[in-house]
Amino acid sequence: MECYRRRRVAALFAAIELERLRRRRDSGRHFWVHPVIANRQERGQFWALYANLRAHEDKFLDYTRMSIHSFDELLVLLSPHLQRQDPFMRDCIPPVERLVITLRYLATGQSLASLHFAFLIGKSTASMVVRETCVAIWDVLHSAVMAQPQKKDWLQFADLFLQSCNFPNCVGASTSALRSPSGAGVNFLIIRNIFRLFFSRCVMQTIASGTLTWDPTAAAQ
Repeated sequence: MECYRRRRVAALFAAIELERLRRRRDSGRHFWVHPVIANRQERGQFWALYANLRAHEDKFLDYTRMSIHSFDELLVLLSPHLQRQDPFMRDCIPPVERLVITLRYLATGQSLASLHFAFLIGKSTASMVVRETCVAIWDVLHSAVMAQPQKKDWLQFADLFLQSCNFPNCVGASTSALRSPSGAGVNFLIIRNIFRLFFSRCVMQTIASGTLTWDPTAAAQ
């Protein structure tokens, strides 16, 4: 009886394995690397253009929306976070190519399918590269470019608005539109336009005063 039960279990596992193999065979994936995206290091957009773009800074700026100097500085900061170990039988995507792919995605709004055909990488790989690079950019730069202001910084902001605009206890300005409530008449529109003009002049005066000396890098320290 026990032997019969074991045979049934073994037959069940064999049937499950055969079904899994059949589904994999019928899934349509017949290549380890699809011929369309093969030879990435010979035909990919990065490998075809990068060296020539660096020889022409204006074209490099158009392509990446970043100067060569800024790109190199960013690459130095991100490289330790983007370097991967080469897997078996293929080369990993180097940090410089990961950064270029991400900058093209952010600068142009290309779809992942477009990156897939342009840089000759898989769609899932393009998604992973963009996601990991954006996370690395945030981890490396947020403390420097978006540091949380300290108490002395808020007091400095408030003092600037008080002196320039006569707005007490104001630490920031928003340019969002003022929506008229339902039933509001022409008087609301007049008041809104007057306030918008006055507020815009005050903000521009504050900016033009040149007295705002808050340094986010110093604040992060």
